[in-house]
Amino acid sequence: MEKPLRVLIVEDSEDDAILMVRMLQKGGFKPIWKRVDNVDALSGAIENEPWDIVLSDYHLPGFDGRKVLATVKGKNLDMPIIVISGFLIEEDAVEILKAGAGDFVPKGHWARFIPAIERELREAQVRREKRRAKQAKEKAEAKYRLLFENMGEGVFQTTAQGRFVVVNPAMARILGYDSPESLIQSISDIGEQLYVNPADHHAFVRQVTNKGTASRFETQFYRRDGSKIWISIHAHGVKENNGNLNFIEGWIEDISERKKSKEALQLNEARIKALLKLSQMTEASPDQLAAFAFEEAVTLTRSAIGYLGFMNADETVFTITCWSKNVMKECAVKEKDFIKGVATGGLWAEAIRQRKPVITNDYSLAAAFKKGYPLGHVDLQRHLSVPVFDGDRLVAAAGVANKQEPYDESDVQQLTLLMQGMWQLIQHRRAEEALKESEERYRILLGAIPDPVTVYDPQGRVLYVNQAFERTFGWGLNELYGLNIDFVPSHENEKTRKAIEKTMRGEEVQFETQRLTRNGTLLDIQIKTSIFRDREGRIAGDIVIYRNITEQKRLESQLLQAQKMEAIGTLAGGVAHDFNNILTAILGSAELGIRKVEESDPLRRQFQQIQKSALRAADLTRQLLIFSRKQPMEYITLNLNFIIKNMLKMFQRLIGEDILIHTELAPDLWNVQGDEGNIEQVIMNLAVNARDAMPDGGKLTIKTCNTVVDASLGRTNPDARAGKFVLLTVMDTGVGMDQNVVQHIFEPFFSTKEFGKGTGLGLSVVHGIAKQHKGWITVDSEPDYGSVFQIYLPAFSGPAKTETEPEISLADLQGKGERILLVEDDEKVREIADKILSENGYVVTAAASFKEALDVFERAQYPFDIIFSDVVLPDEDGLQLVNRLIAKDSKLKVLLSSGYTDHKSKWPLITERGFSYLEKPYKINVLLQAIKTVLDRKSN
Repeated sequence: MEKPLRVLIVEDSEDDAILMVRMLQKGGFKPIWKRVDNVDALSGAIENEPWDIVLSDYHLPGFDGRKVLATVKGKNLDMPIIVISGFLIEEDAVEILKAGAGDFVPKGHWARFIPAIERELREAQVRREKRRAKQAKEKAEAKYRLLFENMGEGVFQTTAQGRFVVVNPAMARILGYDSPESLIQSISDIGEQLYVNPADHHAFVRQVTNKGTASRFETQFYRRDGSKIWISIHAHGVKENNGNLNFIEGWIEDISERKKSKEALQLNEARIKALLKLSQMTEASPDQLAAFAFEEAVTLTRSAIGYLGFMNADETVFTITCWSKNVMKECAVKEKDFIKGVATGGLWAEAIRQRKPVITNDYSLAAAFKKGYPLGHVDLQRHLSVPVFDGDRLVAAAGVANKQEPYDESDVQQLTLLMQGMWQLIQHRRAEEALKESEERYRILLGAIPDPVTVYDPQGRVLYVNQAFERTFGWGLNELYGLNIDFVPSHENEKTRKAIEKTMRGEEVQFETQRLTRNGTLLDIQIKTSIFRDREGRIAGDIVIYRNITEQKRLESQLLQAQKMEAIGTLAGGVAHDFNNILTAILGSAELGIRKVEESDPLRRQFQQIQKSALRAADLTRQLLIFSRKQPMEYITLNLNFIIKNMLKMFQRLIGEDILIHTELAPDLWNVQGDEGNIEQVIMNLAVNARDAMPDGGKLTIKTCNTVVDASLGRTNPDARAGKFVLLTVMDTGVGMDQNVVQHIFEPFFSTKEFGKGTGLGLSVVHGIAKQHKGWITVDSEPDYGSVFQIYLPAFSGPAKTETEPEISLADLQGKGERILLVEDDEKVREIADKILSENGYVVTAAASFKEALDVFERAQYPFDIIFSDVVLPDEDGLQLVNRLIAKDSKLKVLLSSGYTDHKSKWPLITERGFSYLEKPYKINVLLQAIKTVLDRKSN
């Protein structure tokens, strides 16, 4: 197999260069070569192209082999060069080899040519591999050095005797040194200088020696400033050939915060256990509760002694009621003064004066508040005191002393929380006693009120709820007493806070808000609050009366919705007639344009786009009329299974291949009575809604079944009623909706789609159609779990439509010269209708008004076969015109049309007379089909 070889030939003889190429081909190479014969060409070739080898003549016009070597080597290219010459003295040969040529081959000695090339290629490959290996090693060493320098953990290497050999910057930083060098220079004996407990160092070295490694070895180190930190060491030993330990290598991490967190957790658990035990002391008096809690506080802060005292009402006198057991053993003061004035109480009262915790970790130091203590008093080294508050009022103070280590914020937190918890329990106990005294009075007074009532203390804790509260919200007094009720939804927090502030200022407050019941139901509530006072005139709490106005709000909402629907219906009806006339002209013009141009004509696509847009606009108008119940209905007996099966093929095209459509249709499904087009609109809107909820594909399930609804459903759904119903279920596996969205989805123009992607009428139309058919719709949805829509339609006995009307081709819809009186006041619609009918075999006479139509009819030489009239004319309506003309010619057939017909006035008359009706805008084939159907119908 030939070996590719890129060869740069420096040679002034073209023939010699070709000879070299042939020799290379005979030697098994497939040369890609280039010949150059001057220095500039040589420089350009080696700069712009890669070469495996250079073959150069020695004697060249204007330069020689030495110049070639200098040019190539000057580019720092490790490229093998072989000099080939017809004549070369020995001194020149030696010189070019010294200058870097790989070999010298005389011209004509071609036996040496190929071996010399192969040898040079091999040696070049070896050099490249060595160079790559060296670069890789240097890169790895640089990477290791970068990692070593930038690690967050402290990395070290020490001797077995305890001296640092190497440390990284993180090691120095953790131990408080400016640099690795300063750490190494400062520490000559790790065990004595770094270890808080030098015995730990001996244990660590022993473990590494015996096991070879030490993992998670925890101990304390001194930092440079003398502070202590907890560290975790991970290390292994490096031994000499004789087995003796030579070095210890590894890394440390600072676990001080972890240790503090663990210690804090243990203290929190101890405090919680103490509070729990305190709460279980149901028979204890307040003084017994205080004594127990304080002994726990002394233990919790690891103190030797302590005291607890309570304040008078104006916070000027501090009475100590509790001493720790050790105080009484150690104190030798004969006159124990238990009452202290705050102003003169010295260290004991400082936390009261400052109204914040005070730490004294060296009592020997002079301090402004230190008054000294009497002979025989327990000697103080360290002291911590904290105030205890009830709201803004200072009620007590606790002090602990003589902890072996300095007091810190953790001690402050533990003592404060325990004492505050103690005070709350004492207050709770006092409140229980007060409640027992007045419980009967509350029960008689408030129990008779039919609305829910709660009585709160100033901190918002429940003192009483009546039975009406339990019936409405689900909680009883035994569950709520002494607690804050968690039934304010987050969106009502600010309003509630402001109401409480006003109430606590003595104002009577009344406002509307919302509250949650025990089972999570959101109720609309009207609240009235007022305060009550104790014997001293202080605010003792407040009374809240709740009135459930949820049903009232629901009725108001229904009325508002009805008004909204009526307004939309009035607006839709007002514009529908003129708008649909405009759309009829646009749609007819577009269809005529499509029929008159070839499929390859670019205009055809423009006409089709106009047609599509006009149909979308017509559909939007129709949905508005359906939603507002302004659209006439044609009720017939239907079977939903038949309608669904006919729509399935259209569903797959509409929804896309990435959504699986699954049906479960009850074989014995009852019939319903309804408008076929509107029922199809319901199914279509729900299917499109499901498609939009599954942008990445999914499963659409359509189910039908029979169901019997009892009266209990009406209590949960105001639209429901008892009876037999056909249940249509449309279920998707899409993105789902939260309850906030579900509450609004049936509102007109509400949409979750981005602007321009939806009208917000789809589901409101479904809701409107269901109501018009004396049914209702429910929805169940959660985010990420899809949605389930269920339509209940009243069951109806009687045979249902089971056949689809066959489509008729345009050729079958051609007229045979029948005469049509076209009455249309809109000029563009009249022109389009006239053109469509005239071009399809009909003789058309057009009129623009009631009067003009009468004149045309009277003057006509031949009778008309059919009158095609708009219902709404500028002078009289189309119904009056038809009645006048039928009175003159009873054989006259009738087709009425309109962009909007008010079903409350005109539509009953149209259906009563049995006139055919064509809704605007209409397509060409629909118009021709309507004309054909009316003409083929026998006269009454």
